Amino acid sequence: MSSNVLLEAALAYAKRGWRVFPVYETAPDGRCSCGGSDCKPAKHPRTPHGHLNATTDEAAIRKWWTDWPHANIGLATGAGSGLVVLDVDPRHCGDE
Repeated sequence: MSSNVLLEAALAYAKRGWRVFPVYETAPDGRCSCGGSDCKPAKHPRTPHGHLNATTDEAAIRKWWTDWPHANIGLATGAGSGLVVLDVDPRHCGDE
């Protein structure tokens, strides 16, 4: 068993049938680990096709979190994973 908590969580999600993909993490300086100056930290995928690369394949997940051990975990929502997300954003009157 790996000592990488993020890898173990990603594998646990995949075992539930939830398709996962790696997402850039926040760097120690508070910026995004991608090095970009205009992106939001921990908000965009490390894979070329983002949620389209999401998978439940254990080998792929292990490779990603070996390459990027601190990557956040993204979940593909919708029919492929059976997950629905409701984002209530008060900044845009979502709480009304």
